[in-house]
Amino acid sequence: MSFKFVFIISALAISTLNGCSKDDEFIDSNCDGFSYQKSNAPESVNVVVERLIPKNSKVNCYESASITSQGHSADVIVIEYGEPKDCISGCFSSVLCAVLDNEGASIYTASWTSKYEMPPSLNSTCMPTNDGDGNSKTACSTPPSGYSHPITTTSDFANLLNNESSTFRHCK
Repeated sequence: MSFKFVFIISALAISTLNGCSKDDEFIDSNCDGFSYQKSNAPESVNVVVERLIPKNSKVNCYESASITSQGHSADVIVIEYGEPKDCISGCFSSVLCAVLDNEGASIYTASWTSKYEMPPSLNSTCMPTNDGDGNSKTACSTPPSGYSHPITTTSDFANLLNNESSTFRHCK
């Protein structure tokens, strides 16, 4: 199985040119999933936020799905968090895709737009580099632990990620 890890580092100058500021807020129409409010979110989503999202990051949106297949059961959760970027064209933010089962929460994929939004559990395996064009990129030496979860080899999981109209497309 090949490993693909997604990352984005966005320059401050670009976000300023695109009209985003720290005061920009995601609104329901910007969310692919559901706007996040801790008191109304499913417990599984709150567990992932607490354990995997960087502290002090604003959680914007989430979506979750339960999969039971081939003797395994897990929740697949995608969370959009952090400072909104490129709000003129509809806003995007950092994204974390996680697998949650009775063993705990683990990252499947993640992309982040600032070094401050990098999931803390990846710090020891992901190091920033320069791509030669002056852009900062992050390369990870090992896949995140959720990448090898048995549920990720099922057709149900593949179908979830391949649905281009769902938030789960961000997990590819």
